[in-house]
Amino acid sequence: DPLPCHEELLKIGKLQQWRPGHTRKVVVVSHQWAGLTHPDPEFKQFSVLQHALMNLAGGKAQMQMDCISAINGFQLSMPSATDQLSCLEWDFWYDYFGCPQKCGTSPGKDTPDIQAVVNSIPAYCDIADFTLVLAPAIKHSDTHHTISQRTWSNRGWCRLERLATKLSGNDKSLVVVSAPTRLLVTAGPDWIKAWPDEGNFTLDADRDVVREVTGQLMDMKCQSLWEQGDKDKWRFYSALVPKARGFQGCQYGENLSEFLNRYQLDTPSCFCLGTALTPLILASIEGNLDVMTQLLEKQADVNQVITWNMPDAHIDGRHSALSMASMLSTPEAVTKLLNWGASMDLVKNMNNSSVLSIAGYFGNAPAMKVLLAHDARIDHCDDEGSNPLHVGAFSPNPWVTQILLDHGVNPDAFCYVGATALAMTSICNADPSHAERMLKAKADPNLAGSSEGCLHSMLSWGSKKKIAMGCASELEWNLAVANNGTPLHLAAINGSLEIAKLLLAYGANPDATWGDDQLTAKDLAQMRDHQDIVELFDKSPRKGSRCSMSLSSLDLDIGFMR
Repeated sequence: DPLPCHEELLKIGKLQQWRPGHTRKVVVVSHQWAGLTHPDPEFKQFSVLQHALMNLAGGKAQMQMDCISAINGFQLSMPSATDQLSCLEWDFWYDYFGCPQKCGTSPGKDTPDIQAVVNSIPAYCDIADFTLVLAPAIKHSDTHHTISQRTWSNRGWCRLERLATKLSGNDKSLVVVSAPTRLLVTAGPDWIKAWPDEGNFTLDADRDVVREVTGQLMDMKCQSLWEQGDKDKWRFYSALVPKARGFQGCQYGENLSEFLNRYQLDTPSCFCLGTALTPLILASIEGNLDVMTQLLEKQADVNQVITWNMPDAHIDGRHSALSMASMLSTPEAVTKLLNWGASMDLVKNMNNSSVLSIAGYFGNAPAMKVLLAHDARIDHCDDEGSNPLHVGAFSPNPWVTQILLDHGVNPDAFCYVGATALAMTSICNADPSHAERMLKAKADPNLAGSSEGCLHSMLSWGSKKKIAMGCASELEWNLAVANNGTPLHLAAINGSLEIAKLLLAYGANPDATWGDDQLTAKDLAQMRDHQDIVELFDKSPRKGSRCSMSLSSLDLDIGFMR
């Protein structure tokens, strides 16, 4: 067994205990177990980590920002180039090493030591310099399903580690390792889109445990912001507490004065300089219909717009109570605001997205249904030419895509960089159910992208030059291949194994070429070190012959909420 458990390592003195003043960088490794009784029985997952660290130390790989953070100009914390070269000197916390185990049995949460570890997850993530998500696409040794970054992000315990990282007292990012040369630094905005207690659990009883720890994390974050004197962010996180604790939208007959006192606010209208959350926005995020009604009856401006920027949550732009509720709250809250005259035309998030796109991006399918019932436009495009289907592909909830397709959105429309929504699912490494729904709606798996306008054509041309020079970033790879590349080409460069399987099942041509060198998807996968996709192409039928595979036969473990 190449990976001994905690008790064995403790017995032979191989573990180091962290103490205040620790001088080496500390990294928490978050991962999904690849076996029922062992985290990595075939050493497939851990070997990717070892090779990634050796490549990092040898200068053969560098950490890069994910595409969305890069294109929006977000500044993310990441280890310096010098720190990356010295990564073999870092200390790593890995659950099988760092947690008490019942060696040879499934990982339980019921012993006192293990329960103490569960309660300490926030402390581990707070102490660490960053959290490394180890998520290559491999087969689970017992279930034989593919596990990947997508399945990691659907696991409740993994979501808890992600949330603990984002709510840490120190500014830190997630580093996602999906291949030996692919280490992406991300803001991890899914912490606010997909809460831990909504994830998948082997034992459903763990859901309540995780919900309680989530609530504790939120309380700690609110306390920290209060002590820092950052009342605006304190109010925002306080408004999220009902969602975190599982009672968003519950009504307790709270009166307005109690609500205002709870948020340390003096006036119902809160007419401000446009940079502070109003009482109506806060009540809308909570889904507090009683207080919303009282505020509106006291003439609170339902269309007051503020500027609210939280890059780590991908909230950046002009927002009203309606846009915040469409992102983060209940359909009842959205309905109430619309019934009181809330406008869908005043708000703009990143790239001037519409309210419908905002709801889709945050996976709020129930809110989307309400907006569409009030005639929200499905053809509204943002500054990048993306319609709500493009934007919704970034959501952890595939029902967003289904709702839009049911309302007639065109799955083959291009955004300005040349990508269809189907291609976008690979760029953002989306849940493959997004792609499957588009393919069932007759999205063309062989439609080559076409960038629009001089600016985007120049960006694509410059990115191709960077690829030829061997120094292209993650964003530049995608900008280049989106222009004249097919969805399969984009799946190949992004390591989207499950989406590549679907595309082939629906007739994608593996022999289609991209670029002056006539590169196939397999060529691109080899260039990007995605050996799992190379192996897939080696096994696939040639010349785009249509397979009879279905989603169930592709060993995809799909889970989502309506």
